[in-house]
Amino acid sequence: ILFPNAYSKLRACKNPPCYTLKDNLHEQNISHKMALTDRLPMHSLSSYPFPVLNAEWGVPRMKTTDAWDNHGDIVVGNDVWIGFEALILAGVTIGDGAIIGARAVVTKNVPPYTIVGGVPAKVIRKRFDDATIAVLQKLEWWNWPEARIQRAIPAIQSGNLKELEQCLLKK
Repeated sequence: ILFPNAYSKLRACKNPPCYTLKDNLHEQNISHKMALTDRLPMHSLSSYPFPVLNAEWGVPRMKTTDAWDNHGDIVVGNDVWIGFEALILAGVTIGDGAIIGARAVVTKNVPPYTIVGGVPAKVIRKRFDDATIAVLQKLEWWNWPEARIQRAIPAIQSGNLKELEQCLLKK
């Protein structure tokens, strides 16, 4: 799944564990291709999600999120690729331009433009050198108007950073 836009944000759907990625270009439900999840409550004597299945047990209806410990929001940066069936735990931030390998279990923050994979996910390598990463973060091409992005696609696809910088200067 590619998250190309700065306005991307995850929000819970009405029927968890489905999440919606919404940005100013499109909206896409994601549930079976990857999992975005909180963690089991360690203080509970059971891992069973009673608040989720309250009717079966006759317990008071609670917020579904009360079934898990809240470790914070999952924040996905711009221009991120998340591989098939990757699992991202609550409280994790995925930096701009990162790549998450298929079936990776991401338990810690992923720096911008870093490739991670495995169980638990570990850094495989950076996509670019530090100078290139700094320029890409400064350019924030994903925040540009669509017309400018369209003009910049050849530079983006070819990896021509100088040409991409020139696209910013052209109005």
